[in-house]
Parts: sequence; structure tokens; C-alpha cells
Amino acid sequence: MTPPFRVRRALLFVPAVRTDRYHKAVATGADSVCIDLEDGVALGAKAEARDAVLTFFARREPTHAEVVLRINDPKTDLGQADVAAVRHAGIRPDALMLPKTAGAAEIVDVGLALADALPDLPLIVMVETAQGLAAAEAIATATPNVAAVFFGAIDFSADVGCAVEWDALLYARSRVMLAAALAGASALDSPFMEVQAVETLAAACRRA
Repeated sequence: MTPPFRVRRALLFVPAVRTDRYHKAVATGADSVCIDLEDGVALGAKAEARDAVLTFFARREPTHAEVVLRINDPKTDLGQADVAAVRHAGIRPDALMLPKTAGAAEIVDVGLALADALPDLPLIVMVETAQGLAAAEAIATATPNVAAVFFGAIDFSADVGCAVEWDALLYARSRVMLAAALAGASALDSPFMEVQAVETLAAACRRA
């Protein structure tokens, strides 16, 4: 079953350790809010953050915003623990975000692990490495549950050693977009990091 199409004009990330920001983020009017267990959480706080997220999703009320959960890389022990916790907690995020996606197999594995508890859960898969970009089409079409393909420019540029600039990243952006189109999924561009540069943001949005 193909996930329903969603408009994601703004995707707001909240570190999972900042429980005071969960409801504030949902109330901002952003189309999507991502509660982040990965980059936004220090290694020693992962278990505490996971427990907080599970409590939030168990108690949350329906909202206009899509509320996404980004887990740790499912190829790691932390990611496997996140998947197991989601499976057994009886919660249902609006979508699950998978970082550092390198190939189709890990997406299929997550889907199989959650199939009984969370059938048809939409997945947002992140392409953030050269290996991931080389497999972009296979990643996007790994399962009908892939709802969006998300280009992670910062980690990608670090992986390949290029500048975080439009021209340097244009090929990667274009390939992610084409892979998403092939799958009938959304393509999500990388976060814009210069938060005070409104005109530069506008120009980047027009280019995207």
C-alpha cells in the first residue's frame, strides 16, 4: 500500500531529549515535526530520550502536523533497539525516519520487523552518503511504504569531501529527486542551516 501524499513545506526537528519542546513544536503550524533520536541526542542520553519519545507518542492527541520519529541508524545496535522499542510499545508515529540509508535491504528489514505491529507505516528514508546515493533508486523503491526520500546534504558533503554549496551538491540533489519520482514518493531537500539569512533561504527554495 502506497502511503498517502503529504505536503511537507516545513519539517521542524526537535531533539528527543527536549521534552519541553514537543508540544511547542507541534503547535507552530509546521506541516511536519520530527522528534529526533539520532543526531540531536548525545550517546549517553539515548535510552532516556527513547523512553521520553515512547511516552509522548502513547499519550499524544491527534494534530494537524505530521509527527515523525527519527530513529538511530537501523544498521547499528542503537537503531535496532529503537525499532524493537517502537514495535513493542504499541505506539504509531505518523512516519518513521531512517537515517544513513545505504541500501534497500535495511529498509526491507525495518518493514518486516514492524509488519505485525505497524503495518503500512510510512517511511522517510535519508540519503546522506556516497553509498546511499549510489543506491538511491533501489532505496526509493525498496518498499511501497517509502513515503519520502530525504537528502542529507551536511553528512553527504562530509562523506564525499565537497563544499556545502548548491553547485557541488546539485548532482546529488537531482538524483535523489529522480529516485523519489521513480518511486512516486516525495523528495525532501536538506535543511537550510543559515537560519537568519531569510533572502538566501528564499533563493535556495526557488532553486530547489
